[in-house]
Amino acid sequence: MHPTLNFTGMKKIKWFWFVLLFVTINATAQTEADRYVQSILKQEAYILNGTRLAKEYKPAYLKYNFSLTWMDDIDNEWVLGFIGDDYERLRIKLLSVTKDVKNPGTYFVRGKSKVKNNICDFKGTFQIIHIRLYNEKDRFEKEFYKDSTYKNGIVIAKYKLSENATQKHTGVLEGILASNWYIPKKKNKIYLDDLMNGADGYQNNQFVGVWKSHNKKEVKRCNWGDSRIPHVDDCSVCSGDGEFTPNRNYLSNGWQSFIDAKEARNAIDDEDIKTKSKIKEWWE
Repeated sequence: MHPTLNFTGMKKIKWFWFVLLFVTINATAQTEADRYVQSILKQEAYILNGTRLAKEYKPAYLKYNFSLTWMDDIDNEWVLGFIGDDYERLRIKLLSVTKDVKNPGTYFVRGKSKVKNNICDFKGTFQIIHIRLYNEKDRFEKEFYKDSTYKNGIVIAKYKLSENATQKHTGVLEGILASNWYIPKKKNKIYLDDLMNGADGYQNNQFVGVWKSHNKKEVKRCNWGDSRIPHVDDCSVCSGDGEFTPNRNYLSNGWQSFIDAKEARNAIDDEDIKTKSKIKEWWE
């Protein structure tokens, strides 16, 4: 025994290392999705629409159907996502979102994913964990909201989407999603809050999580969302008009097609757009 270290001193040292180990393990166990939820609840993220109320409104708002929040008809080119540390472009299309009549906080989801030329079917669930409202004072001071909305807020849910195991390179997408919604005046229905779509920094339906292969040998970061990708500073930069533009370092990882499609849209006229609308989409 060290001559200056008695039994009590040894117990204190052991206790110190135990506490340090516990804190380290706990910090490691907290996922990116967990941190994302906390940043939203602490109002450190996703505050374009104003400050949120601290009160939990989940019990009062589960009666509403949030399906339209996730099934809004956004141009799929602006559903932006990546998978892996090399920011490979991920495409996601939700084909149906249906509320569980027996469990109002659960929604059954069906859709497709695409990475490179690999397209997979998936099925799964959204499970609502938090619903918060935005402060009315903030809302009614905004031109976009003062004459059009009754209430607006954010819904946070866990998602788990299992790709068809009989297809190639499949796994499970799981994590946290956050979506802004609103109830129009004179209506009693939830809609996707896209009233500020086109404004600098606009984003919605933000998914933060991972993809895990069915054989459990691979786990990759996997985030996506409308108009922006959450937690992906290295992959994206904003051009002068505030739109998402991929980092040129990753264009060869599937993002060149996004640039090409954007340039094509800017070049075509209304008649061409009508013709383009008849072209078969990748998920059809």
